[in-house]
Amino acid sequence: MITVEQAAEALGLTEPTLKKYARENVVPAFKVGRKWRFESLETLQHALALRGNKLQQAILKGRSL
Repeated sequence: MITVEQAAEALGLTEPTLKKYARENVVPAFKVGRKWRFESLETLQHALALRGNKLQQAILKGRSL
């Protein structure tokens, strides 16, 4: 289990951005009490890579997500 602080530092994101992604189901996350947790760094990296690919495809097609 990874905390927001650990994940944000490892991924080079801010904590608010990572929490926003968790709330919006961009990355797989769950809450323990009031705090977000992530299964592993690998699952976060995979989810962000998929998001990047979708965003890149939308930009190429002239659309935004």
